[in-house]
Amino acid sequence: MEKHSIYICYVAKALLKVSPAFEILDATQRAFFIEMGSRIGGLMITNAIQHKYGLVMNEAAYKLQAGFNYQLSPQPPMTESGFLTVLPQNGRLVKFNVAPLRPEVQHLETNFEIGREYDEMDESTDYIAMVQFDAPNDDAMQHKIEKINRIIKHNLVWE
Repeated sequence: MEKHSIYICYVAKALLKVSPAFEILDATQRAFFIEMGSRIGGLMITNAIQHKYGLVMNEAAYKLQAGFNYQLSPQPPMTESGFLTVLPQNGRLVKFNVAPLRPEVQHLETNFEIGREYDEMDESTDYIAMVQFDAPNDDAMQHKIEKINRIIKHNLVWE
């Protein structure tokens, strides 16, 4: 696996019928299926769903499980939405400039310290950054993923 592995979640059109899939890219940009579940999801899954469909999944899950008279009322999607998670690697984090990401994303969350020694990801909650982003259609989403990935690779240095 390449040093710059990145988790991807792309909120699919059929999201309300099936759960989102997680993929991880290797050095050749091939995606590998990792997991699928019937829960509301962690990381930025709920952010992406809310951004695309206007649904607050934690609220919906609570109300439905508690027996409230509640109907899911997704808005028609005006955009595609997804997120990338930057995974820790074995080594010392020398540089990670996140400023170039800000114009490309709707939400950025960081969890890193320059100079710190890291191990590779052990759990799905191990990350150094997560970004949530939108694009107007599938083709634009692919280009957005590629652009964000290039920005991350250019601004991330491990030793």
